[in-house]
Amino acid sequence: MGNFDDLLTTSVSGYDPRTADFIAESKANRQRCYEYLERAALDVAETGGAYQQFLDVQSRFERYTAGNALLIMAQNPKAQQLGSYGYWRDQGIYIQRGEK
Repeated sequence: MGNFDDLLTTSVSGYDPRTADFIAESKANRQRCYEYLERAALDVAETGGAYQQFLDVQSRFERYTAGNALLIMAQNPKAQQLGSYGYWRDQGIYIQRGEK
């Protein structure tokens, strides 16, 4: 049987700036989502119209969490269906460049 202690004690060699960039971008995206959530939640708590809008979004996306429904509401309250580029392509629907 071999000695595998060196596998547990050696560090990863090299530094990949793409990984650091990805981590920084992920943190920024997460922070932006938290800000959207906070603003949307305050709006829903203070305004009857926003609360109704949230309920409408939640009813269309019933399997989504309340947080995700708030994010949808904050970005596009009239959304009917969500999917990635690959999802829409698989459905036979092609998205024009820049369209969201």
